[in-house]
Amino acid sequence: MTEHETGTREEWLAARLQLLQAEKELTRRGDDLARQRRELPWVRLDKDYRFDTESGAASIAGLFRGRSQLLVYHFMFDPGWDEGCPSCSSIADGFDKTYPHFLNHDVAFTAVSRAPLDKLLAYRDRMGWSFPWASSAGSDFNYDFHVTIDPSVTPVEYNYRNQAQLEQANIAWRDWVGEQPGMSAFALDGGVVYHTYSAYARGFDALWPMWQWLDRTPLGRNEGDWSWFHRHDEYDSTKSSAPGEASDYNSEIIEEFRANQGRVGGMWAGTTLILLHHVGAKSGIERVTPLACSPRGGDRFAIWAANGGSPTHPNWYYNLKANPRITVEVGARTFTVVAEELGDTARAELWPQLVAEWPKPVAGSPDLGATQAKSARQFPVFLLTREDS
Repeated sequence: MTEHETGTREEWLAARLQLLQAEKELTRRGDDLARQRRELPWVRLDKDYRFDTESGAASIAGLFRGRSQLLVYHFMFDPGWDEGCPSCSSIADGFDKTYPHFLNHDVAFTAVSRAPLDKLLAYRDRMGWSFPWASSAGSDFNYDFHVTIDPSVTPVEYNYRNQAQLEQANIAWRDWVGEQPGMSAFALDGGVVYHTYSAYARGFDALWPMWQWLDRTPLGRNEGDWSWFHRHDEYDSTKSSAPGEASDYNSEIIEEFRANQGRVGGMWAGTTLILLHHVGAKSGIERVTPLACSPRGGDRFAIWAANGGSPTHPNWYYNLKANPRITVEVGARTFTVVAEELGDTARAELWPQLVAEWPKPVAGSPDLGATQAKSARQFPVFLLTREDS
């Protein structure tokens, strides 16, 4: 930060006043865009979409709950995932406090995902949310609104571009097979539901409060490789304000691991765990993450970046890529290892063994092979080798 241009208060004020004019112009342009959104023609929905909700089965008209307008957030949560998308989760952190204001403006709101309702509600409880969430499992809703991409079901389209246009723009749509983010708006008039608006990708960027605040900081969004991105209950500061401390959930596992020479009960009973001391790629802060592992003999261990089947790599993946020489705890021992991501050939040789060895890494979770089969992302595999072995 010290390499940034500096100046006097007078120089800063002159530049700030110039920027203020640009900001005011952006505000006026935003007001005009909002008007144009409202003037879009409405499209009647004739398909009878059905949803699973906490109150039972519902049509899309039932999601209005007595209001004349409806906002839907297309929350990325594949039926095979154990957790919702981290970025969607960040957006959702602001829903509960906004929801009462929506209702006061005659606007209903709900998140919609393809995962079954019990998964959605369990994850909602974990995250401490209460906003309405409906499952579109079994309906065409996600496909028709192009937030689930599957060319075997419907032609590829995202953000109003078809497959040919995406390829022409050098957008790798094949890497997008599966869930995508978006939002949609609907109107209910005379018992008829109309689609009025949808936005995708950065089209609803302004709805993400975190970005709006970060855009006003000295370093901005500083997105980088997203290695810093966590769900709110996974940040190191969840338990304490001290940087580097683990979340409550991980802290309990770590404490039990260390008290019982590497053995942990509950959902982790019978699982071979390793405590990974990895250094933040951006922060430089050491973090500790408990992971299932596969001993490969001679103080070598395989770990895999499944991340619950979510579309993004876990944060520790990026940290290992940036800082591969780390400390691990195995049983009652602590030693240094070097982490190496396996190439395609080595991974292809080892992966069937991991799938056979770990049909269910954690009790109640989908088996490793099935989780990989449902994901468009290939789960990276690392081999941890003791430095002095």
